[in-house]
Amino acid sequence: NGGDKEPYRTPGIVPFDGSSIEEVLPKIKRVALTALKVDREIVVVAADNAPSDVILDRTDYLQRTKNLLEDRQLYVPREISPTKRLTCEINLTLLALENSSAITPSARYMARAQEMALSRLYDLTKVHKEGDPLRPIVSLKGTPTYRVTKWLFRCLKFLTVDLETMVCLSKQFLEKLKGVSFLSSDIMVSFDVTSLFTSTSRDLAVETVELLLLSVYDDMGNRICPNPAAHKVLFQDVLHF
Repeated sequence: NGGDKEPYRTPGIVPFDGSSIEEVLPKIKRVALTALKVDREIVVVAADNAPSDVILDRTDYLQRTKNLLEDRQLYVPREISPTKRLTCEINLTLLALENSSAITPSARYMARAQEMALSRLYDLTKVHKEGDPLRPIVSLKGTPTYRVTKWLFRCLKFLTVDLETMVCLSKQFLEKLKGVSFLSSDIMVSFDVTSLFTSTSRDLAVETVELLLLSVYDDMGNRICPNPAAHKVLFQDVLHF
């Protein structure tokens, strides 16, 4: 609430050229964000699970991110970059699968590792939680595992189709709630699990994918999943990478 924040509250004026309000508002936002990003003492980040942006003090943001990286249960320093080794291992694995006719040459081409960039970490702000904690996001774009992960995701995505436990958007969740009746004594409980994805056992993930692939293979034949064992091997290798 100090005076030093006043420049960020100054209203911006954007000429109205007859565009709809939906078109004008994004323009206003872009103008405002461009002006804010010039200030090197702050950082503008997206809010987690909210369609908004958050302005943070840059020094505080970097220190909080550094504190997250110092958690040795999640992050371990490396003296040598593993990118070259990963690229070689991924491409050798794909070549072996192609030679065994588990995947096609075009699939190997789409999944092969070409980029050798390091993964990058940034944070989203959880404005809906007390203390506005940061949610670390690791971007794999451009890394050795990016292409094979993207290709494998497309191959396995059909396993989630029509699952009762799968919800992608809040709109879908609301659709599932339609027609559900509750008693006056019922209460809704929200379970907040810390690091749900990273806490999932790798062996459990591989076993679950294998069972789903085998069931689809049995039900639908080669048209959908021609080689479930190969997909399991590749999925296991990707988790290892």
